Amino acid sequence: MWRLPIDDHLVVFEALEGRGYADSPRAVHEELLRRGLPLRAVWSCTGDRSSYPPGTELVERGSWEYARTIARARYWVDSHGFPRPYAKRPGTRYLQTWHGQALKHMGFDVPELRLATPERRAAHQEMIARWDALICPSEEFERTFVRANRYTGELLRTGLPRNDVLVRWNDPEQRDRAAATRERLQIPDGRKVLLYAPTFRDGERGSGASLRADLPALVRAAGEEWTIVVRPHYYERFTVARELGHAVRDGRPFADLNDLLLASDALLTDYSSVMFDYTNLGRPVLLYADDYEEYRTAVRGTYYDLAEIAPGPVLTTTGELVAALRDLDAVREEWAGPYARFQARFNPYETGRSAKAVVDLFFEGGAR
Repeated sequence: MWRLPIDDHLVVFEALEGRGYADSPRAVHEELLRRGLPLRAVWSCTGDRSSYPPGTELVERGSWEYARTIARARYWVDSHGFPRPYAKRPGTRYLQTWHGQALKHMGFDVPELRLATPERRAAHQEMIARWDALICPSEEFERTFVRANRYTGELLRTGLPRNDVLVRWNDPEQRDRAAATRERLQIPDGRKVLLYAPTFRDGERGSGASLRADLPALVRAAGEEWTIVVRPHYYERFTVARELGHAVRDGRPFADLNDLLLASDALLTDYSSVMFDYTNLGRPVLLYADDYEEYRTAVRGTYYDLAEIAPGPVLTTTGELVAALRDLDAVREEWAGPYARFQARFNPYETGRSAKAVVDLFFEGGAR
């Protein structure tokens, strides 16, 4: 493949390991389109292609054409990591956007990697060494993720492009996007939307273990006022029980989580990085963390004491959760100070113009 000439105008985009048109790669791509730069974008995909806009050039992840395309591309842009078997040529520039800030341990801080064989550790370091530039949303990200992965390349301190639409949530375009999402989810008029988005549990992927909130009890208590949209991590499984269908929706068909964030009135999560993104909306965050001690000490480990940094109440029972939902105004008032401190600490670079700054730096000369 290295005998093929590099195409100076070719950009390969990949988000969520090919799962859809989403995340910061989407925002960067849209900024390139707005500017009309003479670049040809090809998106890596796997499985469902419905989220990609009509006319988007696609290539199946892992295929022969995929290998040929990334071998010829001048630019790689992704949110996770292009597969290790595909070597990056010296003339290719790789922009790593990553997919969120770090509450849970990352990189060499994760027990699985920290205790791995030298060969496994070296392989991880080789993956990181391919990055030419890494988008950075905060100094905390440098202290946690950047350090834990031993990344020493260029940092683009711009904020995450995927968060631009959340900062600008009140723009007509984003309001229309939220309305379209609610319509697609068939949310009844007057119903508020609670987005339940927990992260996966290491060692239990696909087991359903991360969905710890008691949905039947929650529906009984709040189902007349709230519709619950469940968006588990894509490593997890979930099915809406038939008897809960009037008040629970499956959010997995939406490739881009921002659709659901914009359409929601409050977030329920646990240790997911979605909490960092969501506070750009200024809407309430509830944290259901009944297994926190186990998660913090025996499973993944965290960089922070959740109670010390939380932008909202840390809950451990359904009763506490229902009480919070019934009086969100009181939650807002009680947690206004911690919420503001959380925003200042973790989202200092989020201006709603991150994609513009990234394209300025990476594609228009600043990071060449």
